[in-house]
Amino acid sequence: MMHHDPTTWPRRHQYAFYRNQTNPYLGITVRISISGLLESRNQHTRKPFGLFLYALTQAANQIPQLRQRIRVKDEQDHVVEHQTVSPAFVVQAGEDLFNFATVSFPQPLDTFCQA
Repeated sequence: MMHHDPTTWPRRHQYAFYRNQTNPYLGITVRISISGLLESRNQHTRKPFGLFLYALTQAANQIPQLRQRIRVKDEQDHVVEHQTVSPAFVVQAGEDLFNFATVSFPQPLDTFCQA
């Protein structure tokens, strides 16, 4: 795990902007083609959501900034960069119910999709 000093880190301005936000998250919406994933699904019994989540997790883990987290130790902030991060997401559990879920990453595609 790599550590960054937030006072000298090249991304310190972005860090300072988001550090005291109530909900320091970013969301995006984009159109993408998942035809390749659907073709893969047709060759196996995998569900599209698991395939998409696996591909998204692989892509996110290739971007160092998406593997970075703020940790507080001895009342001081530290930015750590993990080698890999696992996805956390919401899944529907009934008509008006949902659950939070996480799946360990990395692991083989079929095991990931089953989890």
